[in-house]
Amino acid sequence: MTPSEIITTDARNNGQDPDYFLKTVAKILKGKLGILLQKNDTVLLVIRLGHGKAELHIATADSPLRVLSALKYFVKKMDESELHTYYLPSVPVNTLSILKKLDVKLLPSNLKQYKVMLKT
Repeated sequence: MTPSEIITTDARNNGQDPDYFLKTVAKILKGKLGILLQKNDTVLLVIRLGHGKAELHIATADSPLRVLSALKYFVKKMDESELHTYYLPSVPVNTLSILKKLDVKLLPSNLKQYKVMLKT
């Protein structure tokens, strides 16, 4: 699947408007404010916040086992980057449980607009 197909599927599965998300992602990528990583049928949008920090958004059309594989890949990429603190505005319960299995350090966010903070 293409990233736009994944985002569309994920939005529809969550009862949200895919057009809004597609337009937002396109604007972020066009303005070079973030990057999009893909593994299997899962994408990770990484938006730079500055000073080694980034905001993360996950969209998937994968089965839970394939999401685990994708998140392992994304965590490896995060460890290899110059970024060290990641923020998530919302995280589905199943994604949190997968991240915990990967020994990702999940913390309450120190910024009130985000729910979870990850440190690498």
